[in-house]
Parts: sequence; structure tokens; C-alpha cells
Amino acid sequence: MDVSRMSQGEKIAAAGGVLLLIALFLPWFSDFSGWESLTATDVYLLITAGVAIGAPLARGNDTAIPGVTRTGATTLLGGVSLVVLLWLLLFDWPDGDDREIGSMLALISTGLIAYGGFTSGR
Repeated sequence: MDVSRMSQGEKIAAAGGVLLLIALFLPWFSDFSGWESLTATDVYLLITAGVAIGAPLARGNDTAIPGVTRTGATTLLGGVSLVVLLWLLLFDWPDGDDREIGSMLALISTGLIAYGGFTSGR
């Protein structure tokens, strides 16, 4: 993959995907990683990271499913992940536990994925 051929938005989304993968292994609360502390959300975040990283690899294959472009899928998954994490961090956090670096990095990375997907589709 020639990185110089990637758009700025694709680079941002891919960087967000890599950061999201890293965030899943970091502590989210009480020394539990994203894999240990989340139930099904961790799998969804893994899929989101995979799409964000893999979307530039599908260059030339602009539609995998009729009506859904790779940048549209990246934007949608990043945006939904951002909303899910905001809900988790603001309203559904375990009482008495602090928000640790993994949860904050995941929030930032999903924002990067959504923004990168949006700007690469323009």
C-alpha cells in the first residue's frame, strides 16, 4: 500500500483505527482493559478499527455493498462508536471507578475515525 496515495482523511481514519486497537489493550477502569471491561462493545470497536484501517486497502473497490462506500462505512462506524463511547463514559460508568487512559484514548480515536471518514468522502 502506497501511503502517499492515501487521502488526508484516510490517513486520519487509519491512525484513529490504530489508536483504537491500542486503547482496547489499555486500562479503562480499575485496571481492566477494554477487552475485560466491555461485553459486546469491544467486538464492535474492533470491527470499527478494522474498517478504518482496511478502507484504504480497498482502493478501486469503492462499493463493497451496493449503495455503501468504504468512506461512508468508515464514517458511520466511527460516528456510532463515538456516540456509544460518549454514552458509556457519561451515563453508564461503574460507580466509584475513574475513567482511565484507555477509555479516553478510545473516545479520541473514534472521533478521528469519524472525522477522517467524513473528510475522505468529500
